[in-house]
Amino acid sequence: MKVFVNDVTGHVGAALVELLTREENGHEVVGCCKPGATVKKAEGVGTVLEETEANAEAIRAMILGAEAVVFSAQGNVQATVAAMKTLREHKPEADEKTFVLISSAMSWSKTPQPKQGGEEEEFGGFREENYTSRRPNIKFQDFKTLETKAMSIARENLKAFVVAPGLLYGRGEDQLHSFFKQSWLCDKSGLGIPGNGDNVLPMMHVRDLASVVAKVLDSPPETPYMVAVDKARNTLSQVIKAISERLGVGKATNLQGEAAQQLLLDDPTTALVLQTNLVFDTSEDASAVHGMGLEW
Repeated sequence: MKVFVNDVTGHVGAALVELLTREENGHEVVGCCKPGATVKKAEGVGTVLEETEANAEAIRAMILGAEAVVFSAQGNVQATVAAMKTLREHKPEADEKTFVLISSAMSWSKTPQPKQGGEEEEFGGFREENYTSRRPNIKFQDFKTLETKAMSIARENLKAFVVAPGLLYGRGEDQLHSFFKQSWLCDKSGLGIPGNGDNVLPMMHVRDLASVVAKVLDSPPETPYMVAVDKARNTLSQVIKAISERLGVGKATNLQGEAAQQLLLDDPTTALVLQTNLVFDTSEDASAVHGMGLEW
């Protein structure tokens, strides 16, 4: 299968390319990358163009010529909108095409927990089947808008799926990178935990996310919307302490007042993600991802 992947050198794109081009998967990957990015042309990687105005028409042709199109929305909102417009306006061909939008579980960040039957009944987590009731923090409204648009382009011969992963980690890191870097440098002050750190972070290893996307391409699920988080329900405090203990000096301190506010000012989007408190139901009957039989 020829698969178009956007931002092939990005955190998500690189993991996708590595998995999809493995001999046992047998996919050919084409795609685009950020201007100036260095692309390793491994076996199974075809044409990769820099995402420039001059290449816009050629990239559009590559999207239309691929059997599957995968777009990671984070940091690529405008390009994702353009790709969906291309697919929506294109007349359906005889062969089926699949579009996969990799969004973010942050589109659920302001969803209120449903009322429980009794005072002692514990909240089991949001179920992805209730995705129409999800509410995002205003900073993540773009994700929800893209998700809705992605599902709306589905039609005969064009399948569309949304995969909403939790906070991604692994393979060089992304939003957790600063904590790994600070620990690796053995900062004697240790790591700072914004607030009390007792919020639960929905998380997903980027390689597991790539496995989910590959599974969607090979065996399309019945549901158009999937939340991709692992079964662990670790708090922010547990995550940062683990990084410090394994790579750093083993110290982690709760930041309050001005110190916590400074983090919000330095990187407000990442700070919002780290302070999100989200629990999802990951049982097989509630989660398409956990019913795929993946090797985590």
